[in-house]
Amino acid sequence: MPNPRYRGRADIAIEVPTGPEVLTGSTRLKAGTAQKMVLNMLSTAGLVLMEKVYENYMIDVKRSTASLSTGLPHSCEDNRRKVRRCC
Repeated sequence: MPNPRYRGRADIAIEVPTGPEVLTGSTRLKAGTAQKMVLNMLSTAGLVLMEKVYENYMIDVKRSTASLSTGLPHSCEDNRRKVRRCC
């Protein structure tokens, strides 16, 4: 059910009905998961709109930490080569 106290404070309201918690008194489990899912969907949609996605690959991204540079099955450069071959 929409919360009327937030109406009119934002141009777009994203309200996710989560229902009751599995554990009574644990008010952040479902809400936290729902919030994370919404933020993931928004950031993914933003990447698509910025044309940083080809098929199911993120392209034109830079590694920002050392842990991302080691142990990855596919590097970003490998993905760029695949995209270049396809286009």
